[in-house]
Amino acid sequence: MKPTANDIREQKIKSIMGVDTNIIDPSTEPSLVRKIAPHVSKEWGDKDYANPLNNTIGIQTSRYDPKRMPYIDAHEAGHLSWEDAGPAKLLGISGRAVSGISDTLNNPPILDLIGGGLTRTFDAPEEDRAERLSAKYGGQLGGDPEYAPSIDDQGRSEYGNMLRKAGDARMVKGAEPILGPIRGVLNSVGSFFTQQNQSRLKPEITSAIQDYRNLSKNWKGGTMPKGLLKSFDRVESLRKQYGEGFYDFADQIK
Repeated sequence: MKPTANDIREQKIKSIMGVDTNIIDPSTEPSLVRKIAPHVSKEWGDKDYANPLNNTIGIQTSRYDPKRMPYIDAHEAGHLSWEDAGPAKLLGISGRAVSGISDTLNNPPILDLIGGGLTRTFDAPEEDRAERLSAKYGGQLGGDPEYAPSIDDQGRSEYGNMLRKAGDARMVKGAEPILGPIRGVLNSVGSFFTQQNQSRLKPEITSAIQDYRNLSKNWKGGTMPKGLLKSFDRVESLRKQYGEGFYDFADQIK
C-alpha cells in the first residue's frame, strides 16, 4: 500500500526527531481534542495541537504550506518529545486552560491569578522548548529557513514571550479586585498620618518662616549671612518633611 503524505511526514519525524507520531487532519477526522477544546477556550477551536496521551498531532491539511509547515510539524512533535523536557512538558497548557475556563465564568479574580501564573510558569517555557526544537529540526524536515522561529540567547521564543506578557497581564487583572480595596485602605491610612504629621509641623513652620522673613529684611543680596542661611536651611528641612501643600500653607502665614 502506497504511503500517504502523512505517513511520509510521520516517518521523517521519527527518523529525524526520534518521536512516534500519528498525524491527522482534525477538520476531517474525529478528534477528541477538537471537541473539548472550544469548551475550554474559544481560541483553541481550530488550532493545531499535539496530544501526548495518544501521540497525535492535529494539523489541518488545507492550511499546509510545504515551506512553513515542517516547522509546525517539528513544533508539535516537540511537545511529544522528551528532549530538553522539564516539568513544564506535563503542564504546558495548564495556564491557558484555566484562563479559558476563567473567561467562560466571567473572570473570577482567583482564576485569572492562577491562570496567569500558570501561563507564565509552565505554558511559556513549554512553548519555548517546542520552538527551540522547531528551530533545530524544522529545516531538516524540509522547511524553508525563512520560517524558522527566532530564539534569543536565553533560549526564549517570541511565542513564549507573548505568553509571559499575557500571563502577567492576566495576573494584574486578577489582582486588581483583590488589591484595590487594600490599596484604598493603605492610601487612607497614609493620608491620615500625613495630615497628622503636617498638623504637628505647622506651628514650627510658622515660626521658622516668620524668623526667616525677619532676618531677610535687612539682607541686601550677595553672600547670605550665616544666621539667614541657617534659617533658610531650617525652612527647607521643614518643607521636605511637610510635603505637598507646603507653599499653600506658607502663603497663609502673616
